[in-house]
Formats: sequence, structure tokens, C-alpha cells
Amino acid sequence: NCSFVSGEVSGATVLAVLIASLSPLLLLCGGVLLLPDAPLLLLLAALLWWLSRHPSAVPETAPQALQLGLILGGLTLCKYHALLVLVSLLAYALTQPQASVRFRQPWPWLALLIWGLSSSPLWIWNQAHGWTSFVFHAGRTDAESDLPPGWFGGESGRQEWWRILLLAALGFLLIETVVANRSTP
Repeated sequence: NCSFVSGEVSGATVLAVLIASLSPLLLLCGGVLLLPDAPLLLLLAALLWWLSRHPSAVPETAPQALQLGLILGGLTLCKYHALLVLVSLLAYALTQPQASVRFRQPWPWLALLIWGLSSSPLWIWNQAHGWTSFVFHAGRTDAESDLPPGWFGGESGRQEWWRILLLAALGFLLIETVVANRSTP
């Protein structure tokens, strides 16, 4: 009963066109946004947006502290691996010129407080349940130690010394960069 020449369109045709036009939206909502990493990707994009507007990576006002704290708190809630992003961001911020001046302001500390409050459900739940999720992830290796696998337990001495030297070298480079930037006017 579909005759475009006469202007008549059947109900089935309208329904088919409606479903076809909504399918990209259904794919986005039902196929992409339900993936476990979708919020992580969204928050990483938000962090990149925030860093593009604040290249020093240190908030200088209360609204900036609120934005950064909420973004970082959300990242922490999404994946534990996001803690590496936080550590990297801190290392980057400490190596920027005038970092000591910026960290004397209250705004970085407000961002830290907001991060702690917004990620507190993770810490509270894990503390109440014996750090179950951390134990689960740590148990996915072959290490036989009470220490976190992959660090200083359950491996041969040669691998442990390699990691100690790597951490010492990275720490030395970080300290040298911070000291060099503090002496720069």
C-alpha cells in the first residue's frame, strides 16, 4: 500500500523508517555505552579536554579544582588502572615551572579532597570487604607472595633488582626535574 506518487504511506513503512532511523541511537546506547570501558573513555576525554584548557595540570580556582577532582574521582571509580593516570599527572604537574608556587595555593589540595570524596565509595567498599577486588586482581598472576604480584615478591632476585633500579632511576629523574624547575625563574 505504499504509493509515494499519491502521497499514501502505510503504517508498516512508517514503522520501518522509524526503526531504521533510530538504529544508530540504539547501537550507541545499547552497544557502546553499556560497555564497561565507556565511562572510562568518556572521563579520559574529559581529562584531556581539561588539560587542554589548563596545561599546567594544576587547578588555579575553585571551579577548576571541582572539575579536576570530579574527573579524577570518576576515573578512579571506573578502573583501578586509572590510578596510574593520577600518578603520572602528579609527576607531570611537579615538573612544570613554578610548580612549588602553584602547590602552595589551596586549589590543588581542594581537587585532592574532591577526588578523595568522589572516589570514597571504592575505598569504603573495599575496606569493608577485605580489599576483595584488589586481592582478585593481584591473584591473577603466578606470584606466591603476600606482596602485590609483579613488584617485590614471588619473583627471582634478578627481576626484583631490575625493578628497584628502574624505580630509583625514575625517582632520580623526577627529583632532578623538580629541582631544575624550581631554580628557573
